[in-house]
Amino acid sequence: MYSETLSLVIDPAKCNACGACISECVNMVLTRDPANGRVVIAENGADRCIHCAHCMMVCPPGALSIDGIDPDSCEKITPGADFQSLLANVKKRRSVRHFKNRNVEDEVMADLLDALRYPPTGVNFRNLRFTVITDRTIMEKYRTKFYDACFALMEKDPETKKQADLWREMIRKGGDPVFRTAPHLILVNYKEDAPCGLPDAVIALSYFEMLANAAEVGTVWFGRLIMLFRQYPELMEMFRIAPGYQPGYAMLFGYAANLFRRSVKRDLPEISILD
Repeated sequence: MYSETLSLVIDPAKCNACGACISECVNMVLTRDPANGRVVIAENGADRCIHCAHCMMVCPPGALSIDGIDPDSCEKITPGADFQSLLANVKKRRSVRHFKNRNVEDEVMADLLDALRYPPTGVNFRNLRFTVITDRTIMEKYRTKFYDACFALMEKDPETKKQADLWREMIRKGGDPVFRTAPHLILVNYKEDAPCGLPDAVIALSYFEMLANAAEVGTVWFGRLIMLFRQYPELMEMFRIAPGYQPGYAMLFGYAANLFRRSVKRDLPEISILD
């Protein structure tokens, strides 16, 4: 969690004076004690710390602890998936617009939600809040409440009333023009004073989407919800967005109703190589 004050502890018994933490720090927070060569916090270094924790991550003996994190509690970094495996996962990603009427299993849901701790945020602000619907029966309740409230608001304007009438007809025929029959929803909210709030929210959902895809859980970006929030701020109340927070972006997810059997061949975008 982002903190304006630095809590950096250096264990002199563990520090081997290798200097890896000093060379890794971009803001010169750390330096050497001229008396013994051990690592210490530089003059005014605490004011420059961006709480990235890189010093702790690169320290071979685990001599540094930042913001109360015990280095021994952190997982050792091991080689991840190779490039081709990750690329294959990117290629198979599709925007799912028809979902099965079933919940994602509890253990898969737990893994996806647990992973929300890892997406990066600007200046390590780490104040995103996530609103999640994890059960399709709860989703149905919110779906009904949302449509009722949305239609009541749309009826007030002749242009939006036409849209409401169209949506009602789609629903009558078994469609779901807003929620796409999805059993689950995730909404990312960012703090109003966050330096990079909206990008942070989008990045978090990008991480979520790729991990969901790896777990065979389909997703679709839920921009329509955010558009309706902007048009009718009253709709946000049912999602209990905390005071001081704004909705960043949303995503629907669940198991795809149809199996995608191939990826789409894409043209290479224009790329300018500077020299």
